[in-house]
Amino acid sequence: MSILSPLFHRHLVVLGGPACPDGSAPREAGMPEGPWDDIVAVDGGGNTLCSWNVPARAVVGDGDSIHSKAVAFHEAAGAVFHRYPADKDATDFELALSVLNSAPEDEVHLVGMTGGRTDMSLANLLVLGGHTDKGLFTFDLPDGCGGVMGPGALEIGMPAGTASALLALAPAASGIVSQGVRWPLNGETISLHETRGVSNVVTSPPWCLRLASGALLWLLCGLRRRDISLAWTIPGQSSKSGSPS
Repeated sequence: MSILSPLFHRHLVVLGGPACPDGSAPREAGMPEGPWDDIVAVDGGGNTLCSWNVPARAVVGDGDSIHSKAVAFHEAAGAVFHRYPADKDATDFELALSVLNSAPEDEVHLVGMTGGRTDMSLANLLVLGGHTDKGLFTFDLPDGCGGVMGPGALEIGMPAGTASALLALAPAASGIVSQGVRWPLNGETISLHETRGVSNVVTSPPWCLRLASGALLWLLCGLRRRDISLAWTIPGQSSKSGSPS
């Protein structure tokens, strides 16, 4: 697999995710492999980072999920706390995206984005479509992995035979090129309410994607982020290659 370019900055954002029955931090397999240029905790995500003994640069949220032990841990490490009232018009995750020090050419890997409440899981996914200026989002899911891209070109290395899917996260995702799959696309548009991009399969990796405008959700079945390689290019930039994480 390809190695990280020194110009490819990687950001880790850890959300609270679903709570364990005993109220402890969610059970991630462990700290995703870096290196990470920046680490941000979204409220209860600070508990997960504390359990990994990894301090955040910033902790964002209303404080209703993070434990006092985790607060003390991150404060002692010098984290900046962005505190908000519980009654607000945005989720902690959406607010965290506003303090993320990332650029469109960077990778932003999200931990704990789904699970627990359905409304929060859907909101976490949908809000990404309006923040592709923050970079290429990646995340693991219960049945695989995926990501959200804005305009640019993405090559994803993986084994042939991997099930794949594309869905729009904008009113229209336009100028889509999808090559290396059983049913390719060539400069086409998928609207927010269409399902024509689902149930595909990668036949000739890498899976090569291009997007002219909008926001596009890509999904892979049976693989984790650490199992794939990424090469990401935005308009006017040279390719950024990312290894498995």
